[in-house]
Amino acid sequence: MISSIYWRESGWLWLSLLPVVLLLISRFGIGRKLTGVVDSALLPWVVSTQKRHENTAVKILLALAWGFFCIALAGPRTPQWIPPELRPANSSLMVILDLSASMQAGDLRPDRKSVAGRQIKYWINHAAPNMNIGLAVFAGHGHLLLPVTSDRKLVNYFLEDLDALQLPTLGNNLAEALLLSVDALQGKPGKKSILLISDGDLGAQSMARATSIITKLLPKNNIQLYIAGVGGSEPVALPAGLVDQLLAETKTILTRRESANLIELARAGGGEYWPLESIHETPLVKLLEVPTPRIKPDASAMILWDEWFGLPLLVAILLLFLVLQRSSRRQRVPGNIIVLCLLLPIFLSATPASATTPAETALENHDYRNARRLFEKEKGFPARFGEGVACYRLKDYLCSRQAFSQAAWLATTPTERGRAVYNLGNSHFQLGEFADAIVLFKEARRDGVPEKYTKRNLDFATDLAESVKNYLTHIEMTKRRADWLSNARDIPEGLLDRLTEGITLKAEKANSKLLKTLGKEKYRALVRQGVARAFGKPATTASTPATWSAASKSLPPESTVGLLNRLLPLEAGLNVVPAIPYRLEGERPW
Repeated sequence: MISSIYWRESGWLWLSLLPVVLLLISRFGIGRKLTGVVDSALLPWVVSTQKRHENTAVKILLALAWGFFCIALAGPRTPQWIPPELRPANSSLMVILDLSASMQAGDLRPDRKSVAGRQIKYWINHAAPNMNIGLAVFAGHGHLLLPVTSDRKLVNYFLEDLDALQLPTLGNNLAEALLLSVDALQGKPGKKSILLISDGDLGAQSMARATSIITKLLPKNNIQLYIAGVGGSEPVALPAGLVDQLLAETKTILTRRESANLIELARAGGGEYWPLESIHETPLVKLLEVPTPRIKPDASAMILWDEWFGLPLLVAILLLFLVLQRSSRRQRVPGNIIVLCLLLPIFLSATPASATTPAETALENHDYRNARRLFEKEKGFPARFGEGVACYRLKDYLCSRQAFSQAAWLATTPTERGRAVYNLGNSHFQLGEFADAIVLFKEARRDGVPEKYTKRNLDFATDLAESVKNYLTHIEMTKRRADWLSNARDIPEGLLDRLTEGITLKAEKANSKLLKTLGKEKYRALVRQGVARAFGKPATTASTPATWSAASKSLPPESTVGLLNRLLPLEAGLNVVPAIPYRLEGERPW
């Protein structure tokens, strides 16, 4: 929090030292005067102790009031919105979680794996906004669950079902997980790190392979390895049911946190090692030593600030009021009047509204994603219209259609309504809803939108609506021919291609103004959108050809972890989904 505070005029902070300087001068001067006329043994009888204590309390209050006045003059403030070009570079982190059998040991409650999963969630929820995070796991094979992403909800979604995730093979193949993490971090800007969470019970062969990967690839790709050790230092037995799966014969398997292995890996990777219990509340930014550069003073004009000078100013005035209450009655009345005059500007003056809101500034700086997020939090016509513009620029035409529709209802003047309706027509146009676009462009003209804008878009919509109508007629005629031909012989391949992909333009359309403006691919994409709407398909923003087919069988949706439990065996080269994880030849199963 303190690191995010900036100062408008930091030089005023030096002035807060003035009471200390005056105190030293006063003590030195009075001491010299008294010792010149009074013996040092008689000083306690000359100076009143009660008076001295009263003066000390008043001086402390005055010094505090002065300090808060100086802080208010320095102008404390925090960034409300920072342009993308001034934001610190993103840092990238790959989290590798050990899911080998030893992580099911019960020396932590309920087990090591669950404790590690909870810790990852805590770190992710408290991570810096500019930190992108990915997730990999390993047992007998390494698996990349999630590439590096800025979507924290997505990472948490994968972590929610971690207990139900079943890796197909047993072992400690940390080397493969490291390879996948290095590949995921390649080409990423800013600081790149790997955070391994493991109990270190890896075995000599796995340690050798992992160390080789770390020393060869991590320095070359400018990646640092940090490790958090899970588990206790005393050996504990794995659950009996798990041992029966791991070994054919009945035997006790002991496991503990092998800190020596983890320290060796961290040193090879140029990072650090910590026991998990010692860092469970430490943020990732501090653990990984991610740099947080300060904003340069010459760039402050481009940033929207939250100004906090009013708080220290109010505290300073209240302290001054306390000082005056301790003074004599003769001094109290004019002093109270002075304090009241200082307080009036705070309580009576309204803070002038900013000329532009953060959302409007983001929109002007082409930061459409941030503008959309900020507009969603606001109400009224400007917010809905701005949200529609941001969505339209992001080519999310379903979102812009909804936002402009709401803006049209919230409009208070014909001009506002005309702007909203005109842009609503553009959204319908991009979604292939040309008949609706034609109606809206005509309505926008009646609400005062210049004809030079409405006429051009109205002509485009009319032309495309006609093309869709002709294309639908062409499909119907082709279907009739296909039905007739199918009674005699198989449908030719050329006809099938034409049914699925072909859009034929008439000769007079080939050189039309619309085609020259949009281009053939955009023209065809819009026609396909219109055909999709004619067939009752949901509107999309994709420009890929639609496939006119229907499924005769559907399966109930499966959870993400269920899908992963079926896909990970295929990734490991297995053709079946094992009921229990397979042992790998030459690999220690825990």
